[in-house]
Amino acid sequence: TNLEYDRPSLVLMATESLVPPQHPLTHWMDEVATEALGRVILPRLEQDVLNDIEEQAHERLTSIAGNQFQKLVSQRPLRGHRILCIDAVGPKLAPVAVIDHKGEVLAIDEIPCQNNKSENKSALVTKLGEIVHKHRVSLIALSNGPARRSILPAIAELLEQSSPGSVRFTFVDRTGADAYATTKISAEELGKFSRRHRSAIWMARRLQDARHEILKVDFARLRLGSYQGELSADRLRTALQDVVAASLTGDGVDIHRTSESGLLRVPGMTPEVASSIVKMRDNGQLSSRSALTEALTAVWPQQLMRQSIGFLRLYNSPQPLDGTVIHPDDYHLATRLANALGLSL
Repeated sequence: TNLEYDRPSLVLMATESLVPPQHPLTHWMDEVATEALGRVILPRLEQDVLNDIEEQAHERLTSIAGNQFQKLVSQRPLRGHRILCIDAVGPKLAPVAVIDHKGEVLAIDEIPCQNNKSENKSALVTKLGEIVHKHRVSLIALSNGPARRSILPAIAELLEQSSPGSVRFTFVDRTGADAYATTKISAEELGKFSRRHRSAIWMARRLQDARHEILKVDFARLRLGSYQGELSADRLRTALQDVVAASLTGDGVDIHRTSESGLLRVPGMTPEVASSIVKMRDNGQLSSRSALTEALTAVWPQQLMRQSIGFLRLYNSPQPLDGTVIHPDDYHLATRLANALGLSL
């Protein structure tokens, strides 16, 4: 990168300010000033300016990456659907996964991607229809893979043949799918499935809870833009962690759905407490926020517990406020306010 500026004018300004016109050594001092500017001062100034410009560019690109990441984690969850996800990766076959409304895998399969002939298209429509009917699918999701154009006509025909409103359709972004399929957590969660099917399952679950699934993927492996490799890894990670923290503090964490790694993102959470919460959940011991804090008093310092508990949402609790942004310390105030207004908690 080169900077363009009027170099002769700068030299003239410098010599006129440094060298008196009537000085007996004017000519020699002009040469000294010109040499100093050309060899020392101007190159250093150029480098300083370029460094400033580069720093501004990195800050801007980091901000853009943060905004892109925020869009990924803040997508509205699609609840209550049985989802058929088709990962249009190709080149000949596309992995298919069906999950229920809780994210449990109901089936996996593969469908052909090359449907130029009408008989191939009809066969694909028939196969998709069988899957939809067998598993009572209410939402079909197609990834933005390279084979999506050849699969889309078959989906369109299937939707035309279906009863109005019985099956819906959406696209799902593949960003992070391949990265998740090769992680340790994917091997633990979906070890019996191939990597191709893990990606399809992950994308289907991502529609149900984008933030929960995306946080399973290392930030560095998310493709947030072609410029990502030019940015400082530490700076980018800090910026994305800030986005996660803002998302968590704004929306809270569904304690029944969040993984141990997701719980660790909550302020005030420790690995021991996160592991204990998951064990309590798996054993059906999570009934309320108060029961949670009482059970973990020995391993959860009071200060950290009070910091974390307000971000943990526990729905279907006997205490309705456990599923809200209201902190347990303020339950009595919220209850008094509701009673004064004649409202039910």
